[in-house]
Amino acid sequence: MLTVDEQKHPIYYLLFDGTPTAQDTEAHLASWERWLSEGESFGVIQRQVGVEAGEGKPPKEGHKLEVDFFRRNRPRIAGLCFGVAVVLDSEAMLDKWQPLAAKAIENMVGCTGRAFGTVAEAVQWLEERQIAAPPIEAAPGEHR
Repeated sequence: MLTVDEQKHPIYYLLFDGTPTAQDTEAHLASWERWLSEGESFGVIQRQVGVEAGEGKPPKEGHKLEVDFFRRNRPRIAGLCFGVAVVLDSEAMLDKWQPLAAKAIENMVGCTGRAFGTVAEAVQWLEERQIAAPPIEAAPGEHR
């Protein structure tokens, strides 16, 4: 099950409880599309609970949707997203993914990313990234 919390704009929170379903994947990508359409810089905390190492991947067709979406939107994401922080509650998953997270997130999503063991660490990192991110300039005739 996916829960999306957008109350702490511009840092958005995605909580996956268990293995994502096809509906979760669709909602996940719809959230990204909405954030990109707003045209403002943002960061994402993605947390997954209720899974152990080797579990928690979306179904094959969901993974293909994600890969296609992120590939197609890579330039937009690179211009707007100041970071993706993945929070892994499982120590085994954190040990496995922390060394690989930066490269994997950059390759998959198109912006800087890291893996953390707590939401507090993720928030702190994203807040630091947000401050360091250059402001987005409006295109001629566009107001922000």
